[in-house]
Amino acid sequence: MILPPHLHLLTDLFAATCGTLSGWAFYRFHLKPAGYVASAQRELGYWAVLAFAALLGALWFGTANLYLSDIPGIGRSAFGAVFGGVLGVEIWKRIKGRGGSTGVVYVVPLTVGMILGRIGCQFAGLDDMTYGAPTSLPWAWDFGDGIGRHPAPLYESLAMLAFLAGFLLWFRRAPQAVAAIGFYVFIAYYAAQRFLIEFTKPYGEAFAGLDVFQIGAILLFGYALFMLSRRRGTIVGGTCSAR
Repeated sequence: MILPPHLHLLTDLFAATCGTLSGWAFYRFHLKPAGYVASAQRELGYWAVLAFAALLGALWFGTANLYLSDIPGIGRSAFGAVFGGVLGVEIWKRIKGRGGSTGVVYVVPLTVGMILGRIGCQFAGLDDMTYGAPTSLPWAWDFGDGIGRHPAPLYESLAMLAFLAGFLLWFRRAPQAVAAIGFYVFIAYYAAQRFLIEFTKPYGEAFAGLDVFQIGAILLFGYALFMLSRRRGTIVGGTCSAR
């Protein structure tokens, strides 16, 4: 079954709505009682930088990937939005002299949005440009051209579902640690699974046999490891400062 464009838009809106609601609930009933205060999110400049950087990243990665795949047009990418948002907020924090993590509030909404959004991509057909490369595996998926392909969106959906289960279990055991480093763990996991899943996609090469998303994933993974190493000294007995 292939969804028409307007129904795929509805699945994206549904995923975004569920992500937003789950993120609000996680902050209101779990993060906030554990002592985490989302102070940066109260500043208009923070949101302006985050929104602009995420949009710019989404358009740049999506369009660059289309260009390298010899496909004309303007693209958009959820990965690019995450990459741009991270870069923009880190620049904002440096300018404002802010320390600590401001991103843990986005882990649950982003993860839920990815889980549900990729299910919509799975049924969106070839026009969505998220399909996998041809394969003879028994779970190959026909995206509308009669060719069995890797169900790449479903791979990511299942990978992020596994992360969400582990993340929530971790929060139950060490909420303060999650508040301090949970976002960086999310970024490391997201980058790693995206790097691996990209090998199942027919995208154009950017450098050394890797596509543009894989290069971005390497950079994100390196960022996450660097930030985790900086926060390592704050962790004591499985917990750490919330900010």
